[in-house]
Amino acid sequence: MDPETDQAMRVKAVTALGRKSASSSRDALRAAINVDDETVRFRAIERLGKVGAPQDLALVENLQSSDPITGRALVTARYFLSYRHRLAAHHLEVSERQISAGATDAELIRTGRPTKAMTNRMELIAPAVAGIKLSPLPSVRIECRGRELALMMNQVLVDDGLGTLAERQGLPAVLVMYNNEVGTYEAIYYLMTDPRADGQFRILGVRGTGRIGLQGTGTVSDDSIGFEINATEEPLSHPLSVKGSYNQRNGRISFDLAQIDPQFSDTQQALRRQPQPVGPGR
Repeated sequence: MDPETDQAMRVKAVTALGRKSASSSRDALRAAINVDDETVRFRAIERLGKVGAPQDLALVENLQSSDPITGRALVTARYFLSYRHRLAAHHLEVSERQISAGATDAELIRTGRPTKAMTNRMELIAPAVAGIKLSPLPSVRIECRGRELALMMNQVLVDDGLGTLAERQGLPAVLVMYNNEVGTYEAIYYLMTDPRADGQFRILGVRGTGRIGLQGTGTVSDDSIGFEINATEEPLSHPLSVKGSYNQRNGRISFDLAQIDPQFSDTQQALRRQPQPVGPGR
């Protein structure tokens, strides 16, 4: 990457490379993670975590930075590479405290079949999320607080059998939202899982920055997977409760409960009043 090029242009170029998972894009990102400009380097590391190949984990593990923002990007990239490729090399840590939607005025999260407009966009914009082979069409349309979201399954894990989530680390699904301004889909949450005992697995909803906003558990049975997810204490996520199942035979997701509180919890309010880190790592 030419050091004489304006920094903003280099960051824009690296970001564009990160929207593709082609080998040429990965090669360019590998070169960019060693540049002297920390802003460009941060973006290259962040994008390589999303689209990199399994062997890129060792590359990222060997990198170091005295810049705290770049350091956080390195940690996040290791997590994404580990979960995306089921390497079980790094495991996300999160408080066991979960915040469910318990208020009397909790709002229902509406779910249903994808709209025609949504499926048309999905067919035109491929891939919806670079670096993950998502199923061609969304499994569920979700309407939450005025936003239309789509839950997309990781086709590789569907082919492996989601029952393997009780055995191996994985990234089974991504929650995406269409951005009208730029005409692309954006990942709101990456759902990452770790196996536990007795056919259970942990579920974490991770933002692209590495922040964990959702936490729950899943259970594998003969022909279905049950799941229960709540919000974490992360101050940007409203208290939330979701309970449902995934039928492995027909690939359908059904919800028994899906609601969100309009107000943040007292714990979250206290966290929101604290100074938050600034910079590209947020």
